[in-house]
Amino acid sequence: MAVGNRINTTMRKTIISIVIIISIFCCKKEDKTEPVHYLKNCATEYLNFFDDNKYFNNSSLTFPAKVVSKTIVSLQYSGNRVVRATGGFMNAPAGNNFMNLMFFNDVYDSIVYVDNSIYVYTRPDVFYSSVGDDPEKPTVYIKDAYGRLIKTVRRDGTEFNYKYHVNQIVEESSNGEILRNFYFKDNNLVRITRESGDTSSLYYSKKEMLFQEYDTKPNPLKNMYHLTGAFYRSFSENNYSQFTVNEYRHLDNGKIGIVNTSWYSIPIVYNAFGYPKFGEYAE
Repeated sequence: MAVGNRINTTMRKTIISIVIIISIFCCKKEDKTEPVHYLKNCATEYLNFFDDNKYFNNSSLTFPAKVVSKTIVSLQYSGNRVVRATGGFMNAPAGNNFMNLMFFNDVYDSIVYVDNSIYVYTRPDVFYSSVGDDPEKPTVYIKDAYGRLIKTVRRDGTEFNYKYHVNQIVEESSNGEILRNFYFKDNNLVRITRESGDTSSLYYSKKEMLFQEYDTKPNPLKNMYHLTGAFYRSFSENNYSQFTVNEYRHLDNGKIGIVNTSWYSIPIVYNAFGYPKFGEYAE
């Protein structure tokens, strides 16, 4: 009986060892490493530069003829961080508008990371505003421990603070004045409003940006607040393919209504991994 028990025990140990070896082999065989999805570049049609605090809300932004090679932002990495973004705006006076900005491929952002702060230096020197702007200084983005944007500092020293609420972010000035409200649904930014004046005033105005037609695919620009043109996309889990801008004023009947609407459609296609083809991905 003792010999039989020893044989049975030995057989059980052998069978268990074989099962473990087979399991390990199968796991290794099925383990496929998915590539890291870092954008090498991004077409400007998928970016949004207007009303961006970085550019002092300058609306005089223009682009060259739609030649793909002339309208992309190229990204250079150190590890998993973008340290240089090539493609940006340079002063290109048009008539009496000396602050007109045009997109050029030889403008670049040099990006420096220090703890939770990100410093973006634009070169060569370019003026975004004729008042207070200092091209030698960086635009600063500060995140919290969760990677959320909590403050930006413009090159003239103006601060913008971001306060988080349920499905809403409030953008405030350094003295607590509400500048913009960001509204969310399903972890995606769907609406931004900026109001000026009291609703009872004839000079009241409101600007509304609507981000629409979200997909359910991963967003390669999430939390990339500091990348040129990526600010609005960076807040969302997924990717919008339409956006609308509405401007409100007092109408002749005394009511507040829409006086101007702009609508944009940006069709998106996807790669084999379900990522949007905003540009090329690193291999």
